[in-house]
Amino acid sequence: MKYNIEIDYSSKTPVYLQIVDEIIKEIIKGDLRKGEILPSIRVLAKRLKVSISTVKKAYDNLRYRGFVQANSTKGMIISNIYEIALKEEIRKELLIFEESAQRLELLGVSYEKIEEILKPFKKEKVR
Repeated sequence: MKYNIEIDYSSKTPVYLQIVDEIIKEIIKGDLRKGEILPSIRVLAKRLKVSISTVKKAYDNLRYRGFVQANSTKGMIISNIYEIALKEEIRKELLIFEESAQRLELLGVSYEKIEEILKPFKKEKVR
């Protein structure tokens, strides 16, 4: 496995969602590509030291969201349409961000203050 799934067992975020987020992150980074096979539920559960039901819940979530698809002979594979799923995720997050920005504006937080809060998240793209 050339990608790395890291779980913070002390986090308030449920482990299955951490697995989902880590796999999506690996897809975005390009470490997981279309058609690649994910480890079996049992193998990943053993590797992460979590229950089989936790990994199954994560895989079910990824499948529901369009990032993976079940293949009867190979198991779970990265979906051929994951780009569509990713665009939908971005659209949802931008809506949440827009709603938050509007609420902050109603509370009197200036655009400049919001921009200042976001500065640490700005990353230079290296090509």
